[in-house]
Amino acid sequence: MKQTMDATFGRTGAAAPDAVARRARVDQMVRSHFGLVWRYLRRLGLSEADADDGAQQVFLTFARKLDAVEHDRERSFLLGVALRVASDARRAHKRRRLEPEAALRDATDPRPDPEQALEQQRVCALLDTFLEELDEGARAVFVLYEVEGLTMREIAEALDLSPGTVASRLKRARARFEAGVERYQVVQAESDANQEPAGAITASRPPPRALGSDRNQGR
Repeated sequence: MKQTMDATFGRTGAAAPDAVARRARVDQMVRSHFGLVWRYLRRLGLSEADADDGAQQVFLTFARKLDAVEHDRERSFLLGVALRVASDARRAHKRRRLEPEAALRDATDPRPDPEQALEQQRVCALLDTFLEELDEGARAVFVLYEVEGLTMREIAEALDLSPGTVASRLKRARARFEAGVERYQVVQAESDANQEPAGAITASRPPPRALGSDRNQGR
């Protein structure tokens, strides 16, 4: 990305003070938000390789439109561009299925041990399966709120939506997501029951529990 950024800013020898300041601003955004943008692209359905390319495209767009981006709206701008990049990529690839992935983590995170990595891989694969059941708009809101921890106001600003639209999409996404979790729990319960030794007394199982849709209220 460094060479591409150099070309974008036209670096040739000594740079003017304004160019240095502009480049420093872009570099700071890359350091601060690259992980967020990359994870968002992944959760919106891009493969690891496409997320790499997409993240670079997002920050190049930011660099080219730097003067138009207010300093307190930089993250919102990046996420809005990321959503469009992901949408274009998903249409181009005909919503291809994601390949199994290693754990999503920032580059600075310590490498987990093999057992932790396997568990994180399983969780990430399940999350991707559930997310594939959501429409694009609901998925974008759900990921930012439930996975990345943005507030509804921040999501509205990032995606240029009204607060009411954000709320309705989040409600719809939660309902679909919880239904998917319930189906998965039923399948797992049936699988566990089939694996019990013949003649064993099977304990009664509680009904599957949906995710607590109220756990994030009051953010």
